[in-house]
This record gives sequence, C-alpha cells and structure tokens, in this order.
Amino acid sequence: MNPVLTEASVITCGHPVTPALPIRVKGTMRLTVSGFGVLTGKSIVNVPVPEDSCVLVDGNPAGTEKCTHATATGGVVALLTVDGEMVLGQRGFDGTTTGVPENPEAGLIVSPEQTILTAG
Repeated sequence: MNPVLTEASVITCGHPVTPALPIRVKGTMRLTVSGFGVLTGKSIVNVPVPEDSCVLVDGNPAGTEKCTHATATGGVVALLTVDGEMVLGQRGFDGTTTGVPENPEAGLIVSPEQTILTAG
C-alpha cells in the first residue's frame, strides 16, 4: 500500500522538533482526498521550512545551518498523474533541505495522514 500524499500530510525536515511542526505545502485541487489537494512533484520545490520546526541552530556548532527550504526528490507515483504531473506517494518519498549537516537517513520525513487513496 502506497498512500498518496495530500495537503494534510505531515512533512518535516530531517531534524524535526517534537512535536513536529509540518512544512506547509499546496496541492492541486484537480484531484482531492477528503477535501485536500494531492501533492505533485511541483508541490514541494524550494518551499519554506517553518522557522521553529528544525532543531538545528545556525553556527552552533560551527558550520551548522538551520533548514530554511525543502525540495522533494523521490516518491513519485509513475501511474498516477494530474495535469501531466506525477503525484507523490509515501513509498520512496525523500527530499533535500538547506540544513547543514544533512540527515543521512532522511532529508524529509512524511506521514501521509490518509489511506483512502493509494497507488502502486
């Protein structure tokens, strides 16, 4: 099962605070799940990371930089498109942020928050 990501999905940088403060993203309203637009590859490109959602502190230790922007790099569902754009799913989802050091396990972390629409 590969839940499709929507505007209701909780997406955080790889160094999230607890409780997580999600990165706000805009989906396409051409396809919705429970009223939330699905996310496509264009939904998460250089989007702002909320200031208080990353535990990194600029310059402490030296060379550290807080995450300020994020871009998805994985998780596309090849068989599901909206207006020619591939929809994003939980399986294989990852991304990059401007934070230093990068989290070697996950640049972005996602919880889909829905199981109504899944894709292969």
